[in-house]
Parts: sequence; structure tokens; C-alpha cells
Amino acid sequence: MKKLSVFIIFILISFQIISAQDYGKIFLLDIVVYKNDSVQLNELREAQGTPNVENLLGTGYKIRLVSDSNSVLFEKEFLIGFSGHGISTSGKPVEFNDTSKNLVFRLPAPEGATKLQLLHESKIIFSKDLPGVSKPIQTSSSYSIYIYLAILIVAVILLVFLLLRRKNSHQYENLKQKWS
Repeated sequence: MKKLSVFIIFILISFQIISAQDYGKIFLLDIVVYKNDSVQLNELREAQGTPNVENLLGTGYKIRLVSDSNSVLFEKEFLIGFSGHGISTSGKPVEFNDTSKNLVFRLPAPEGATKLQLLHESKIIFSKDLPGVSKPIQTSSSYSIYIYLAILIVAVILLVFLLLRRKNSHQYENLKQKWS
């Protein structure tokens, strides 16, 4: 039973390590979008990580990555709510009417992307050249997950084989004693 507990803990730790892996090059974008469709860029840089842009239909706002030839390589709609209703910390209903929203995106970095665009109702409200497109980030961490998974699979197969072998040897001894 102790070996099974150790094995379960090993598997749980393994999944935690796998989920913490970097998944590749992304563009980190931090902007402020104003109600009048002006945009203030706080930060745009390359990073390593996982993209986080969800597709929210019908919002009117889009984020787009394009190539030199203006081919769209990535496009997603995103939500901006400048006004609405909510509940205050005291539990009372409140209305809010903001003039700006700060947004942070972790965007994928498709090969050939050279420009970022923000659109509102099909009108480009912001455009910026992407940083470092001529020098892609090379990391070995993206391959380390595959090596780790291969080692984990071999360990699981070995453990199952040893457990089955042990079980079969006990059954053989029991049969031998029964027939003697």
C-alpha cells in the first residue's frame, strides 16, 4: 500500500510539473482602451508562456496579428465593458460607467506575424509593429516536456510490469501449495 501511495504522489507531482511548463513564444500586450477608441500602449514584448485570448463573439472589438502582406495570421474578438451593473462590497447594486479599460493579453506568436492591430467595428483603432520578429526565441524547455513525459510513461509501464509479475508469482506459489 505504501508503494501505491508513493506512486500516486509521484503522478500528482508530475502533472503539476507538466502544467507549469512554458508552451512557447508569445507576445505580452498591456494596453488601455478608451471609450472614444483611442489606445494607450503600456507594454508590448516577447515572452514565453501560454496564450490567453478567449473568443467572445459579438463584442465588436478584435485583436489581430498580421504578416507583412497583411495576411491575417491570428484574430480573436474580446470583450470590453465600459458600463454596466454590479454589486458593491456592501452588497448594494451599483452602476459603473468607465471611460477606459486596462487590458492584458498573452497572444500567440504565429510564424510571419509582424504587426498587431486592434479593431472596433472593423475599423483599425491601433496598430503596432511586433518586437523582435527577426529573432525568434529558441528554448529547450518546449522539448523538455516531451522528455519528461517519455520518462514518466516508461516508469509507469515498468511499475505495472513489476506489479503484474509479483502478483503472478504469488498466484503460482499459491497454486503450487494447493496441489502439493
